[in-house]
Order: sequence, then C-alpha cells, then structure tokens
Amino acid sequence: VRAPRHTACGASAHCAAAAAAPRPRPRRRQMAVVGIRRPSSAELASVASATPSADYAALSAAVLRAFEKGQGDFRVVCLPDTPNAGEVQEVKEFSVMAALMTEWSEVFGAMLSHEMTEKTSGKLEIRGFSVEAVGAFLRFLHSGELSASPGIVVEVAALADKYGVRPLQDLCAIKAEETLCAQNACEILQAASRVGAAAAKCRALEVIHQNAKQALRGAHALTPELLDEVLSSPLLCISDYTLAEVFMEWADKDLSKAQGHNVGNLMQVHVQFAALTEEEYSRVQVFSKRAGVLDAVEKLRRRSKRGTATNNAFNTLWEEHVQQFPGHEAPFLGYWLNVIPSRAAFGLTGGSNQANQLAQLSYYARGELSVALTHNDDVIWFMPHHSVYITGVFLLGSLDQGSRLQVEASTDGASWQQPFGPDGLKGPCEQFVLTECRSKMSAKWVRLTVLEGNYADGRLHVHGILQAA
Repeated sequence: VRAPRHTACGASAHCAAAAAAPRPRPRRRQMAVVGIRRPSSAELASVASATPSADYAALSAAVLRAFEKGQGDFRVVCLPDTPNAGEVQEVKEFSVMAALMTEWSEVFGAMLSHEMTEKTSGKLEIRGFSVEAVGAFLRFLHSGELSASPGIVVEVAALADKYGVRPLQDLCAIKAEETLCAQNACEILQAASRVGAAAAKCRALEVIHQNAKQALRGAHALTPELLDEVLSSPLLCISDYTLAEVFMEWADKDLSKAQGHNVGNLMQVHVQFAALTEEEYSRVQVFSKRAGVLDAVEKLRRRSKRGTATNNAFNTLWEEHVQQFPGHEAPFLGYWLNVIPSRAAFGLTGGSNQANQLAQLSYYARGELSVALTHNDDVIWFMPHHSVYITGVFLLGSLDQGSRLQVEASTDGASWQQPFGPDGLKGPCEQFVLTECRSKMSAKWVRLTVLEGNYADGRLHVHGILQAA
C-alpha cells in the first residue's frame, strides 16, 4: 500500500489501493517497540510517485461517508487511560466495518475470527489514546487517508504499531519527518511521551534543544514532569535572559495555568538572575510587571550577586588589573589569571625564548593572540579571585567540517559542567560566531579541548557576568 506525498500543513495522504478492496494480509510485526522510524529514501520515492485514480477516490469517499454515518457492524470504544472516581471522562464510540479492519491487520483478523472477547461482544475497547487519534486511525482504515496534526500523527503511529498496520506506520513516519519543526516539536514531544513513542520523543527533543527559543514558546502545554526534563537538559541551547522572556510571555498570555505551571517557581529553578545584565534585568522587570509576577522577579534578583557584564571575561580581568596596577607592580599571570596549556611548548616558536613565550601566553590568555590548537590539545583558564556566569562563548576562528570543540566550566577544577552538552561545538562553523548557553554556577575554571580535528585560531572569548570572589 502506497500513499501520495502530502503537504506539511496536514493535507490528506492517499493509499494506492481502494480501502474496501481485498488485499494480501500484511506481514505480522513485532509490537514491543512503539515509535516512529525514519523513512528510507526508497519509501519516500515510492510515496512521491503514487497517484490515486478517480475511481479509487470516489470509492474511498463512499466508504468514508458510510463510516462517518455509523453504518458499520462492529464497535470501537475509545476510553480514558486511567479513569478517576467521580471524574467525567470523554468516551467515544465508533461504528466500523469489521471486514475492512481485518484486511488491514492480522491483529484485528485474529480478534474477529477466534472466540475472543472482541468477537463475542462485538466491541473493541482502546485505552490510552485521544479520541482524535483513534478517529484518525479508523478513518484511515476506511478510506486510506490520513489527515491529522503532528501530535496526533504520533499517536496514530503508535496505534498502527500496536495493531500491526504497517502501511499506516510508514505513512506516519514520512509525515512526521516532513512536518517536525520548532513550532510543533513540543506538541509532538507531549504526544510521544504519552504513548511511549521513544523514537519520536528523541527526534522532538533534538529539535527543541537546537531551536530552544522558538520551540519553548509552546512548551507551556507540556506536563510539569516533561517540562522539567526539557528545561534541565544541558543540551538546551538558550540563555538565561531568553528563557526568562519565554516565561514572561507565558504569564502575560495566561498560557501556563492549563498545566498548572507556576512561572515564579520556574524562574527560580531554571533562570540564573546573576547571569543577567542590568539592561536585561530592566527588560525582565517591565515584562514581569505586565504579566503580574513582578514581586517574584524582584525577590529573585535581590538574592543574586551582582557583577560586571563582559564579552571577554579574561580581557576584562586584564583591564581591571591595569586600572588597579597601572605600573604593573603586581603580575597578571599567576595572580589575576592562570592559564594552563596541555603542551609545554605551547605558543613557543623557533626564534622565541622563555620570556617571549610568557608574554605570548599572556596575550593568548586574554584572547588577543592566536595559537593553533590541534587534536587533543586543551587549555585551562583559572581565576583565583574572580568567577564568571557564562552566557555564551565567542569563537574568533572558524571550525572545519569534522572538527569539534568542548568548553567546560567548574567551580573547583575537579567536577566539570558542559554548558553545550557532551557533543560540544561542531564544525563546520564560520569565524566570529557567538553560541549562547546557560550556566548553573559561577565558574572559576574554564577548559577548552579540541576533541576532533583542529582549531587553527585557538582563541576563545567568554561572555557572561564577571564577579569578584
């Protein structure tokens, strides 16, 4: 069974064979794993080339009309997953054609050809799926068409897997792959988590992590547990200020109450107010007043330690050193900042001596001198008397395809956090690129490591809020 290509906005997709016509039984599938697999290029090509005939379309429409009118000989009842005592739950009953269901699925064939509960009662009960998903699933069985929102498609895929309808699974996989984007990733994540679709959940999380600013605007619809999983992930690429903006938008539009989210509590747990500049905090104040959460925001700000906003933390240290010791009475390296390269000959050229190397190391430490880093090289910066809330890193050089850097932060030099996740920063990447992040602590140690390839420029500017210890 093939289906023609559909549009990303939810247009119907059609099967090539008439829904009411007999067909060979599909191969029985193992039903232990529920998810949406990525379609192969051959499947995509076959879907693109399928063109249903006018006769098929007319027959499909006629069968679908009969389904919509309830002209069936078997009932499917959609029940809530876990009904609570005293709570009114939506129950929906569909009248379906048993012959069509058995042609699509060996599972349905077994139910209705043996003395099972479903055959004797004339009824199949489905729990744990929304009415919309069950309806879309049954309409496909009667017409070969699937028209549903991205989140519902995930549920339909799980139903297709549960009842062994392979053509529908393939169609859902193609549709999910084509429609998944930042705007609907949270909807898909919620549906995938609900029905246990592990593959679809991973794909949705990947999109959310990489497009956090756009994706999180719809995250108010997630359950509290799922939202906490998303916001606590080290892979989430978003700054504290941008996350605060998202929360303010939820509060302003009254979006957070549906799932019982408390914006004040979310700010306290997931936004580091010490990482905001004065200008950013002023904007958050304006938003929070309009959204009615000003008291909570001001309380969090009072608890945070103030610092100096910087686009190059180590050079800002140098400027403070020069201001305090204009005659260089105290050394910069060794007291204000320590830099520890992994190679003893780091920055040493053929004609340079130890004094030159020390001067070059000082220039490199504050991001003014380029020193090439190769595979497995690392450089550690340590600030004995200062720390920085990292809001992003700025690479002055480009990264080639296959090159990968890791930036880590630590309060003690022993346990390290990875603000950009375990994969770090990957090439290809152009020069002069700022990558934002959130920092859960004020770091005294920063480490740059070349995991793969090389970093020819070698320089790193740390953005954030610099604080005196």
